Amino acid sequence: MRTGVNNRLIVRNSKVYASTSGAGAMNGLFAYRDLEVGEILVQYTGDILSQREANSSDSDYLFDVLYRSKPGADTVIRKTIDGRGELMGFANYAPEALANASAVDLLPSIIDNDKPYSGRHALVLVAKARIPRGTEIRFDYNSDQQGTGDMVEMMKKKGVRLSDINDKSFLSARYVTPPERNHAGVVERDFPYRFVTNVVPP
Repeated sequence: MRTGVNNRLIVRNSKVYASTSGAGAMNGLFAYRDLEVGEILVQYTGDILSQREANSSDSDYLFDVLYRSKPGADTVIRKTIDGRGELMGFANYAPEALANASAVDLLPSIIDNDKPYSGRHALVLVAKARIPRGTEIRFDYNSDQQGTGDMVEMMKKKGVRLSDINDKSFLSARYVTPPERNHAGVVERDFPYRFVTNVVPP
């Protein structure tokens, strides 16, 4: 339960909000209302990092998203993102098997052309399952990597236990949404489509 200064809305849209997980705890992303499978939760609006920038970054919020150069293309390209300062960046890590959301790039479906667009994107976080209001939302930052992946290795080096990384209690915990009077005043616009199926045919 959040109390005092921890019981606040840092930033939100109509579907998700950023807040803390309790006194002295880390920030996280939470469901502002009940969310459905395939619902687009939030868009990342920051930059795509070059490989050199990614390698030299000291950010703990780097995550990878794979995309195709155009619909149906065989070639898959990786984009590295820095989520610092982004509403989407408040979402914490969970292994793919536990994560209740996933990162998807919808640009090839929205803009169908043969022009390169390595610096353009429509990166969104999508609900993998029904997410009740007040539930923390987590996704796998390196879902394409075999084994533990870069994020897990970094967390282990920082002393995070593997049992904590694989803790699934966040899926059953429910937080009461902070009142609007505790809101910092930042409200982001929703992505123009509600569900992935509105953009990509099932």
